[in-house]
Amino acid sequence: NCPSALVPLTVTINTVPATPTLPQTEYCKKSYESLTLTASTTSGDAMITWITPENSIVNGSINNAVVGTYRVVAVNTTTNCHSDTVTVTVKQKPSTPAVNSQWYVCSPGLTIMYVNNPNSAYTYTWYSDAALTTIVDTGSTIRPIINESDTFYVTATFDGCESDPTSTKIGIKEQAAAPILPDLIYACDGSATLPSTYENKNLSWRTMGGGFVVNPVTVDNGSSRKYYAFLMVDGCPSKADTVTVTYEANPTISATGNA
Repeated sequence: NCPSALVPLTVTINTVPATPTLPQTEYCKKSYESLTLTASTTSGDAMITWITPENSIVNGSINNAVVGTYRVVAVNTTTNCHSDTVTVTVKQKPSTPAVNSQWYVCSPGLTIMYVNNPNSAYTYTWYSDAALTTIVDTGSTIRPIINESDTFYVTATFDGCESDPTSTKIGIKEQAAAPILPDLIYACDGSATLPSTYENKNLSWRTMGGGFVVNPVTVDNGSSRKYYAFLMVDGCPSKADTVTVTYEANPTISATGNA
C-alpha cells in the first residue's frame, strides 16, 4: 500500500475551432441542377468536414449535392478538435406547373384558369408579373376578372421550395358581327317558326329575358314579341340581331256561287 513516486502530468486544453459559416443552411434545387455546398471557418488551422446524407465523410466542399440533410464541422488538423455542427438541408424544387399556354374568353368578366393534373400536396400561386411580386390568387384553379388581354405566372410550392414559374396568356376574342335577319316576322294565327340557319351556320335564339327559344314560337292576338338571334363563332356568341314577331290573323276565305 505504498504510493509510487509522483509523475508530472501535463494537460493541454485546446481551442475548439470556430463554427463554420455558410451562405445559407437551406437549399432548393431542381432535379437536373448541379449544386455545390461550401463553408468556411475563421480558424486557420482547421479544415471543413462534411457528413453526407449517406454518412460519408467529405473534406472541403460538396459537389453535386443530393437531396437530404448534411452536417458540417470545422476540424483542427493537429488536435482533431471539432467545432459545433451546422446542419444543411437540400430540398427538391417542384417541377414547373403544366398550364395552357394560351386562354381565350369571349368577353371581359369572370373567367376560369387552372393547372393541368395538379398535385394535391403543392400550393399553386398565380402572379401578375414575371418578377413574382404581385399575387393574384392561390390554388390549382382560379377565377380572375379579365378586362383586357394579360399574362399570368404560376408556381408550385412544396416544403418551402417554390418552382420556377410557368407563364400563360389570356386574350379576349373580338365579338363576331350579328346575323342580318328580317326585322319583322308574322305569326300567322299566333304561330311562327324562326329561321334556324344563317349563311349555312346554325342560329341560336334568346328571349328578352335571356331564355332559350324553341320553335315554333307563339304570339297572342294583337301582340308582338322580340327575339334575339346570334351565331356561335369559335365558341363565342356573336353580336345579336333583334327580330320582332307579331300576330297576324289568317285571312278568312269565303266562297259564293250561283245555284
